[in-house]
Amino acid sequence: MAIDHQPPSQQPMPWGGPPPGYYAMPQAYVVPTSGAAVASLICSLIGFVTFGLLAIVGVICGHIALTETRSGSRGGHGLAIAGLILGWIQCGGWLLFWFFVIVGAAAGA
Repeated sequence: MAIDHQPPSQQPMPWGGPPPGYYAMPQAYVVPTSGAAVASLICSLIGFVTFGLLAIVGVICGHIALTETRSGSRGGHGLAIAGLILGWIQCGGWLLFWFFVIVGAAAGA
């Protein structure tokens, strides 16, 4: 009866281990995305349907998300900026709309 012994350096590695002479690759660190940034973009997009009411919430969440993402501990800085831009455009558009409605009503009366 023959026993097949391999030297320790040539024994097969268990599943999941690197081959002999190589090191395992380090795992990439993924920065979590800010929930306020996602909420900002979603609320600003839905604000087009809700006549700008959720755009106000999108602007508020966008400012909160900017402070969270500025340090780099959370991701989603671009989402926060996009939510802010869309939200402010809608708020400005609705303010202009109501201004012209009020001025038109006062001029017509």
